[in-house]
Amino acid sequence: MNNNLLDEIDYNKIVYDWNQTDKAYPKDKTIQQLFEEQVQRTPDNIAVVFEEQSLSYQELNIRANQLAHKIRNSYKQQTGTDLHPDTLIALCLDRSLEMIIAILAVLKAGGAYVPLDPEYPDERIAYILQDTQAKLLLTQSRHLAKLNQMLNAEAIESFNCINSIVMTVNAEIHDESGNNTLHNEASSKVMLLDITNYSSYQDEGDLELGVTSKSDNLAYVMYTSGTTGIPKGVMIEHRSVCNLLDSLMPVYDLSSDDKVAEFTSYVFDVSVSEIFITLIQGAILHVLSNETRKNSELMSNYLKQNGITYCYVPPVLLGQLTQITYPLLKSIIYAGEPCNKLVAKYWSSCLQLHNIYGPTEITIYATHKQIIDSEVEQIGRPLPNTKVYVLDSDLQIVPLGVIGELYIAGAGLARGYLNNPELTAERFISNPFATESDITNGYTRMYKTGDLVRWLPEGNLEYIGRNDFQVKIRGFRIELGEIEEQLLRIPQIRQACVVAKTKVETNQQYLAAYYVLAPELNGCDGLSADQILDQLSLVLPDYMLPSVIMELDSLPLTISGKLDRRALPDVEFTNTSNYVAPESELEQTIAQIWCEILGLEKVGIHDDFFRCGGNSILAIRLVHQMSQVLDLHLHVADIFKYKTIQS
Repeated sequence: MNNNLLDEIDYNKIVYDWNQTDKAYPKDKTIQQLFEEQVQRTPDNIAVVFEEQSLSYQELNIRANQLAHKIRNSYKQQTGTDLHPDTLIALCLDRSLEMIIAILAVLKAGGAYVPLDPEYPDERIAYILQDTQAKLLLTQSRHLAKLNQMLNAEAIESFNCINSIVMTVNAEIHDESGNNTLHNEASSKVMLLDITNYSSYQDEGDLELGVTSKSDNLAYVMYTSGTTGIPKGVMIEHRSVCNLLDSLMPVYDLSSDDKVAEFTSYVFDVSVSEIFITLIQGAILHVLSNETRKNSELMSNYLKQNGITYCYVPPVLLGQLTQITYPLLKSIIYAGEPCNKLVAKYWSSCLQLHNIYGPTEITIYATHKQIIDSEVEQIGRPLPNTKVYVLDSDLQIVPLGVIGELYIAGAGLARGYLNNPELTAERFISNPFATESDITNGYTRMYKTGDLVRWLPEGNLEYIGRNDFQVKIRGFRIELGEIEEQLLRIPQIRQACVVAKTKVETNQQYLAAYYVLAPELNGCDGLSADQILDQLSLVLPDYMLPSVIMELDSLPLTISGKLDRRALPDVEFTNTSNYVAPESELEQTIAQIWCEILGLEKVGIHDDFFRCGGNSILAIRLVHQMSQVLDLHLHVADIFKYKTIQS
């Protein structure tokens, strides 16, 4: 102990006593083994429900086995070699029973799955396929045309596989100078497997494939936002997931009668906990449709009508969820960002409300706190087999109550970033606090989270914020540097800056982008905000697109010459230059609703909802209010399609 601000008693308490979290867990098993054991216990119980469809545990297991055989056979036909552990298999699927079947099938085949959102920009999908060098891509028929066009696919031969197409991936990669370069040497053939129809793999063997992977093999690779302008793939092993699932048992204390809502998109790691904490305990997994997920009224009705007992809900949506009695709902889990205090106070008085914190690099969750009243700033204590350290810039332990950066070690630590050893070495560092027991268990590294926290006297951690330019907006983890990098790749832009701001009127966070044109374009109408958004939408998912874009003559600097983010001007959401007032009674009614939702004094009939400060969460509120006032049946998708009052 070499920190002068800490006596030995406090040091030992913070470093060792509060990190006594060792607990036995099935560290020698894989996720699919835990599932298969549950199938043996409750083969005839319902396992998964999506809309009007359902499968029993036995039916789900058989279909996953059949698809796993299909994957292995297709992989060998495609590559001439057997599928080995750590082989990456890509998925591009909508929410459906097929999504759950495919995830299980990849694991059973011995591979690791890489989830892709079908709504991702083409370049993002192409980059991930190139980075993973995936040879197989499981998808659905409605996405085949897009994938063929996107990847310049050429049907080479059928390999006698039903609904399979071989494609060539030519991912366009940007070098450090911002130029586009085509890495032909990195190109790889990708076979598309259309799994829409069960008949496409029904004739495959339905027997278990035996031990195809071990606990130290990869289970999945999930891509998160990256500061260099490209996403980074986080590699997670089976044993880390098994530890997390075992740690969550007290939170999800399930029986075969329980029904768990699967809310999260499968491209985010919370979905792993939702799916498998349910399927290894014999409960019923309800996969919510996108329409239900994006409409608070529909979601409220679904929870009540289907008797959901456990549900993960992001904080921003929890604030919109109808506050009525849900007779069977026992527990709500949230993560990603703090919950509103009044919202937390209400729900914690009705049921168990759990705040669980953790980055993707530590396998979903690292700490847990049951919210008793409104202590939403607390993220609790470390989960089993997790070690947490609050350190200063010199990697020294800080005293109780002092703010420092959170570092995490333990069984959940990711293997690292795929194909990125430099960033892995930077973020996953040696753990100088490891005890002999930690070393024996392999907890010799710790992850630098970038999150600022402090210890409270009773042993809970309080979350303060970030120490870098990563933010979380509406639950999405976003590296501002990735957006800035993409802005700078637009030839006309010389400088760019992106910040997260909060709109006081709505208490909603949003992204604001500022840019400076190249000198030769100053004073010219060379680039509009719409043109910038059009280009960004080709490479960034919707949740990373700035809500407002402002051109500046120059970026503000501090006296030392650094960018002064606090001096960036406030943005104006109302389109004052081309404002057209609503005229008809209907237009005036809609405009009034928009003003209430957006916190604006006026809205024109040509103003874009999302350019006026709207987002997916406010769109949910807008749909609910417009449906009530106008007696219409609207969907959130309608707002994304018709973005102005006139439309």
